[in-house]
Amino acid sequence: MDTIPDPMPNPDGVHLDLNPDDVQQYKGDKEDLVADESGRYNKLKEDTSGSSISDGIQETRPLSQPLQNTKSGCVKHGEGLKVIIISTVVLALAVTVALIIQICVGPPQVPPHGAVASDVSECSIIGTDILKKGGSGVDAAIATTFCVGVVNSFASGIGGGGFMTVHEHGILKPHTTRVINFRETAPAGASKNMYANDYNASLIGGLSVGIPGELKGLEKAYDLYGKLSWKELVLPSVGVARNGFKCSKTLENTLKLRANKAMFLKSPILKESFMRDEGARFVREGEVVKRPELAKTLEILAESGASAFYDGSLTDGIISAVKKEGGILTRDDLRKYEVAVVDPLITTYEEYEVMTAPPPSSGASLLLALHMLDLMNVTQKDENATQFSHKMIEMFKFVYGERGTLGDESPEVHSRVEEMLNTSFAAELLAKIDPSKTHDLQFYIPKYKAAPSGGTSQISVISPDEQLVSITSSMNWWFGSHVITDSGILLNNQMNDFNIPGRPTANESLFNPANDIAPGKSPLSTMIPTVLHSKKPCGLRIAIGGEGSTAILGAVVDVLLGFTKFGMTISDAIEAPRLFNTLSPNKVQYEDGISSSIIEYLKGLGHQVGLLESDHKNIVNAVLKVDRDIQGHADSRKGGAASIF
Repeated sequence: MDTIPDPMPNPDGVHLDLNPDDVQQYKGDKEDLVADESGRYNKLKEDTSGSSISDGIQETRPLSQPLQNTKSGCVKHGEGLKVIIISTVVLALAVTVALIIQICVGPPQVPPHGAVASDVSECSIIGTDILKKGGSGVDAAIATTFCVGVVNSFASGIGGGGFMTVHEHGILKPHTTRVINFRETAPAGASKNMYANDYNASLIGGLSVGIPGELKGLEKAYDLYGKLSWKELVLPSVGVARNGFKCSKTLENTLKLRANKAMFLKSPILKESFMRDEGARFVREGEVVKRPELAKTLEILAESGASAFYDGSLTDGIISAVKKEGGILTRDDLRKYEVAVVDPLITTYEEYEVMTAPPPSSGASLLLALHMLDLMNVTQKDENATQFSHKMIEMFKFVYGERGTLGDESPEVHSRVEEMLNTSFAAELLAKIDPSKTHDLQFYIPKYKAAPSGGTSQISVISPDEQLVSITSSMNWWFGSHVITDSGILLNNQMNDFNIPGRPTANESLFNPANDIAPGKSPLSTMIPTVLHSKKPCGLRIAIGGEGSTAILGAVVDVLLGFTKFGMTISDAIEAPRLFNTLSPNKVQYEDGISSSIIEYLKGLGHQVGLLESDHKNIVNAVLKVDRDIQGHADSRKGGAASIF
């Protein structure tokens, strides 16, 4: 990895005079962040020097002279022994009390202390390195998010947006939870029918770009919860971008199946980073990908913060790139963008309190599903029951139908959320399930059919002081709009998440007005970053979330069900094969490993059934703590790994 260059001026008037001490951990040699043959970044050697007390020290002088027998009886052997016994008991009690106090209020004495789960193992390690340095859970989440945005830029990055749920679960302080909403918004020049004559303009190109929120969202989270310097959180990703990372199988497949080759060939930056043989092919697994322009951008952000993006040296380049591809984003749009810090939606599921993001997130749908599960009285015997599979599929159809009534926060949407969180409404929907058959689409009241998408990342963190963080961020579709700035920033295509006339297979008469395009408005999102904790002392605490468009909801519920009701480990629950119906399409999709008897049973009840496409996997990443034991697991479907220390 190259060392950071000499100080150079930038238009913000800030010199990139980075202290060498700040970046020592990520120097540019092959023993640091450069990918080695195993595809993992080498870790720094820890100083293990120290001293110990030598063995074999013997007492050369007794503590006292031996007691002498005297006729006067001045010293009594019984009384001396009594003093020794009492002293020993008092000392033992004092040590025991001290140890109890230390265990209850002191820092953890034995590993594990914290965990980070993400789609990229090297990024998870960067997150736990931040925790080791004394950073907060949010610090670790921020550093990991920057890294994942470099490596998996097809899914997330600073040109996108998302939600973060932060829960502080301290023993000696009240539990507090906040949601940071940094979802993209429509530019001031946007209008309801702006894609009436060209649906594809909502998918690729400048007109599909919403105002990015990720950087301001991360900065707001840092302002509220940060402990280390902002620079320490950004610099690790500078090294990853500059020195390169090995192309994963996930990246190879995504480029092959989802990248718009014409857009990549048109962009010198995309072509240089992701193509080989003069543009004849995309990079393959194991080949090194470097992002030098993005490395320079991250250096600027390390010094200047988000202001460089929204109203500084990077702004004109962003606007220019969007306008060049036919977009309407303005400098004023970026400058006026605001992050919202809001209360979570909260409900009770069995012995657990569940906290998730409010609209425009789909968190209300998750809580509706959990209410319905509560009323179903699920037991472990249901795990492999064919009848239970039908009931779950039907339950999710109703939940997805109701999800379509949501949108950005408004009085109407607020009323819908209140209804969805009412247990009587859950019971009403549950009563409609027919154990002997399924129904056509209209029966499940789909108000709006969501478009498929695939560009999402989930990061889950737990810190030593039990700050639990779940952050889901997205570009919407794979590689977003395919628009990239000269500074190496890929931009989202979140405008496609609004109601779009001409959307293939969608019944436009059922479009929900709450999700119509309007200036400054956010589109409905499938993201549901969630924290769940037991009401029992030292019980389960878990940060969880998912990726995979509308399938996120079903995947997260499946994992929670497997872990809380079926006795699975978190790893087994995440890796278990899944089947679901999101109503978009109205078809049961299943993964390899689902029992053939279940598939045949569902077909017999009238379900349309099909094997899930290889690049449409839904992903769940989670970390948890039970008593003092910390676990974490990143879904292998996307090649991720958790880091625990």
